[in-house]
Amino acid sequence: LKVAARDGFVISSLYGFRETFYRRLGFESCGYRWQLRVEEHRLPHLESDLAVRRVALEDVSDLNRCFEQFITGFSGGCLRSQARWRRRLGKVPPSVFALGDPVEAYLWCDPSGFFDDLEIGEFAWSSRRGYLSGLALMRSLAINKRAVIWNEPPDSPYLAQFADEGVAAKRHRPSMFRVLNADQILQSLEVAANVHIRLEDDLQYESGSLIKLGDGGEVALSPATLTQAILGEPSVAALIKHGLIPDTPAARALADALPPVSVCHTEFY
Repeated sequence: LKVAARDGFVISSLYGFRETFYRRLGFESCGYRWQLRVEEHRLPHLESDLAVRRVALEDVSDLNRCFEQFITGFSGGCLRSQARWRRRLGKVPPSVFALGDPVEAYLWCDPSGFFDDLEIGEFAWSSRRGYLSGLALMRSLAINKRAVIWNEPPDSPYLAQFADEGVAAKRHRPSMFRVLNADQILQSLEVAANVHIRLEDDLQYESGSLIKLGDGGEVALSPATLTQAILGEPSVAALIKHGLIPDTPAARALADALPPVSVCHTEFY
């Protein structure tokens, strides 16, 4: 953490093998993915008017615009270079399918095999049409499969519209984050709130013990609660409700400035 802060990083993320261990270092749980498993015959019958094409590995950055629009819908995503795209695809790259030109959705998988589960490595979309077209492609790819397994952010559009008896959804890959430079993050977010944030249990790789956002009252936060407040899940309002932040006018002002946001970390390491 000290090295990362010295190198200019303002936040750190990981998947904790034991969350209790990483909490000792100021990390806290923020977000997860839904892992959905839907039997082939329960997938919705949808038609797609977007052309589907295979994407060669050397052209995988063609997906970048769609991916970046996708991650703007939640907090905790990471921008990808060409090298990070290749790393995300793994040592044995799967078949990558793009929908639309420009790309409005993409997914990748290994469609080989018979009457087993079709596992989608990643599914992302930049439009409602792209999302529905991706589901239509899944059903086509799963014609000789038992079920399809894929991930969606916490505010899952599938569960919002297509939930059905027999559809399994489980909390998958919960992520943890740790603020390294609170001043810089809050300035970048242009947080407008008349409060002073006092960091409790401040460690030397934090930027300072008192962060002034205006002339209002003071809110005392641990690095963990500040991290959750910045990421947005749980939100400041939820932290107040749970008694993790005292309910004061200053805390409510901070809740207005930092609204709830779904958190979904998309990377593997």
